[in-house]
Amino acid sequence: MTRSILKLSEVIKIHHGWPFKSEYFSEEQNGNPVVVNIGNFRYDGGFRFETTKIKEYTGQYPKEYELIPSDILLVMTCQTAGGEILGIPGRIPDDGRKYLHNQRLGKVEVLRSDLIDKSYLYWLFLSKDFNNFLFQSASGTKILHTAPTRIEEYTTSFPKIEVQKQIGNILDSLNAKIEINRRMIETLEQMALTLYKHWFVEFGPFQEEEFHEIEEVGTIPACFEVTNIGSAVKVLGGGTPSTKVNEYWENGEINWFSPTDLTSSKTLFVNKSAKKITEMGLNESSAKMFPAYSVMMTSRATIGVIAINQEPAATNQGFIILIPNERYSAWYLFLWLKFNMEKIRSISNGSTFLEVNRSNFKALPILNSERVQEFNKKVEPLFAQIKLLTNEIETLMNTRDYLLPRLLSGEIELKAAEEQVEEVLSVG
Repeated sequence: MTRSILKLSEVIKIHHGWPFKSEYFSEEQNGNPVVVNIGNFRYDGGFRFETTKIKEYTGQYPKEYELIPSDILLVMTCQTAGGEILGIPGRIPDDGRKYLHNQRLGKVEVLRSDLIDKSYLYWLFLSKDFNNFLFQSASGTKILHTAPTRIEEYTTSFPKIEVQKQIGNILDSLNAKIEINRRMIETLEQMALTLYKHWFVEFGPFQEEEFHEIEEVGTIPACFEVTNIGSAVKVLGGGTPSTKVNEYWENGEINWFSPTDLTSSKTLFVNKSAKKITEMGLNESSAKMFPAYSVMMTSRATIGVIAINQEPAATNQGFIILIPNERYSAWYLFLWLKFNMEKIRSISNGSTFLEVNRSNFKALPILNSERVQEFNKKVEPLFAQIKLLTNEIETLMNTRDYLLPRLLSGEIELKAAEEQVEEVLSVG
């Protein structure tokens, strides 16, 4: 396969964003332009506007910082020492909203469309080689920075433009299916939340029954009592084995989740953790093993990210873990957490960073009734579908991540890659 060595400065130009003034930011959704922030990016590329904080802009700004659909932005600042999201790209969606080019993000302008395909370029930006290049040349220690000139210095080999387009199409087809699944999951979660609200906030199914006043929660149907979450289910915390003892970590097989595992995956169901610990590490620390389909909630700094583990696991100390039982299913506990998140955050405290104290958490009120089990049966099919779609996403992402470096390097034939993609797409 014929390839050409090119420096990015020969085919693209990276533009700085504009420093939008914070006094004109608004979290209200009134149809004003949206300022794109680093927090809106996915760790594996693309945007997650639907699950992150969106800030509209109500002030004046130069019109050249308005973005159009398919514009590519690159992250130029990373707040972790490993530089994981340095250079991560996102493509502006065609969703009817107007987006603005913020500072610390680089906008890609293609100068030679005869030499470089924009979709291929997007996937090139997701390569480990590109990320490593930016990491090695970044300035700063705790917060890493790159710049347009550094990005433009990146040099690599490119296949012919026709091959680039084929590669872009192959990887885009996987990404499109991933996005479809993600939107379906959002819809299913919203359906479950709506059903929970109907049952346990509006008490729709119980309007014919008598109601009584309970101090902690207000007026509720007489068929419900109130207990606290610490009495309703088992509530655990986590811990971290000493990193100085290799035997606690080396060849570990026990999933050990940190908040980063949850914030990076952004999925309700999680399988594997980035780090694993050994049986010795578990026994010699305050980490606790809990069963599959427990409910994990981050309780320190970033409070309120929730996930359900599909395999037995442990966590570090930045979690509160709820163990489901016959009455309180994982689905009910997830929805209870969602609806009580404002109250949970209100009991957090701390000077260096906010943290939810487990004792205070265990005192939070929760409804108790046999009717809870009826509800469990109604929402279980929704969560079964969410789990299925989540596992499909994992398979699609694994296929994409396997093919990406091999397609970029020419290690795999296009026909073989297309057949592999067709096979995985046919399963869903």
